[in-house]
Amino acid sequence: MMKSDGIEYPFWTHTAGSWREIFEIIQNTQVRGKAIILLTENITLIDRYILEKIAPLNIDGDKEITLVSKDNITFSRDTEYGVSFFDIQNGTLILGDSRINGEIIINGRYPDIKTSALSLIDPLINIGSIDESNPTSTNSINRGHLIMNNGILQYNGSNPIDGGRAVTVICGNFLMNDGSIKENYHNSNGGGVYVSNNGTFIMNGGSINNNYADNGGGVFVEGNYNPDGNFIMNNGYISSNTAMAAAYL
Repeated sequence: MMKSDGIEYPFWTHTAGSWREIFEIIQNTQVRGKAIILLTENITLIDRYILEKIAPLNIDGDKEITLVSKDNITFSRDTEYGVSFFDIQNGTLILGDSRINGEIIINGRYPDIKTSALSLIDPLINIGSIDESNPTSTNSINRGHLIMNNGILQYNGSNPIDGGRAVTVICGNFLMNDGSIKENYHNSNGGGVYVSNNGTFIMNGGSINNNYADNGGGVFVEGNYNPDGNFIMNNGYISSNTAMAAAYL
């Protein structure tokens, strides 16, 4: 159906209101195929999905998965496992679309350190990987791609628990066009975004604020690998982040 603004509705190919429904759509998408998923309900990650090995949501096989919503939709953890929400390996995840207003909010939920059994928290989104035992082989490199058009990545990590962070980019690409990365924590490097091993983070808009890490409260670009990580800031705002080392963003 075509509206007067020239946009065809619906432009999405699937609808989903649960973690399992999103998982099944991704699984059933063909290699090098595309799926645009309209989210209709808030999404909760629970222990059972981890035990059933359907968490995190893996995007591979050169698939392109886009998540959109009419209203703001929140991903959250209701679990004592600090696993990532998305693991992107040789695939693409797109958050948001200019044709629809709803935002995708991924909420790591600060654990209660008095009662939590967590010893490690993974990033909200992990992009790419490399086999460190054979780093020069092309077969050991997985390149993922994240495009953030809107949304919020927030509240991941908590002192004194190891890990945390919003986004880890290793041998992958993160394009931030808009949205916010805020109030995340990492006990080492990069509270908001960590980039290494020829990973690339391009910031065209949005904001990164009020994140914390020992080094690089907002963004940390690793310089101890060959090749190093890359960060290009064309626009946007990085402010009010906290780090012990002032040389990082």
